[in-house]
Amino acid sequence: MEELVQIAAPKAKGVISGVLSGKAEFAGAGTLSENIKRNLKGNGKFVIQKGTLKNAEIITGLLVILGLTQMKEIPIDKADSTFTIADGIVNLKTLIGSKDMMIDEKGTIGMDQKLDLGVLVKVSDRLAPGMVSRSSVARFLSGEKGWTGVPLKVEGTLSKPTYGIDTKAVGKTVSEGLQKRAGEELRNILPKDRKPSAADQKDKNADRKNLIRDIFGK
Repeated sequence: MEELVQIAAPKAKGVISGVLSGKAEFAGAGTLSENIKRNLKGNGKFVIQKGTLKNAEIITGLLVILGLTQMKEIPIDKADSTFTIADGIVNLKTLIGSKDMMIDEKGTIGMDQKLDLGVLVKVSDRLAPGMVSRSSVARFLSGEKGWTGVPLKVEGTLSKPTYGIDTKAVGKTVSEGLQKRAGEELRNILPKDRKPSAADQKDKNADRKNLIRDIFGK
């Protein structure tokens, strides 16, 4: 595995530590690095336990944008991942879990280092206050009991990653949250034996618009 990593993604060396187990199949041809990258095909799944993610631009940048600069590495209690490789692109799905952080990522990493990842980061109540107070993405945070999360889009390259809000994921999260909150508020206001009228629905829609304005500042 170390030899394959050295050829296909040398920047990844030393980034991940831990106990690795899994199953994978690879096929390819060539003796030069570029030919191997182009011809390599494969698929598999693996699990990493009791490890860390560190010493990489993508990890450092992620912690900075989340406002978690006091952390120097991302701990891994357990990480589950599946992948396919074809045409110089790794298609990846990974769920990383630890006591205070969960990272759910889906997308592609090219053999040329290009990134196209959707990354949902959730942190525990212990880390959330720091993220809210320091992070530039705080207004996009969504909450659930015990966890605070933010959906990110990671592009650029492994050596120069760029970060942004995953607006599609935000829209879905906000929509679901607004519907739940509006429904709860309506149930509290209306008598239990009365169904919502057209006027009630109009007020409900107005509440949603106000909540969107409050969240996005528009």
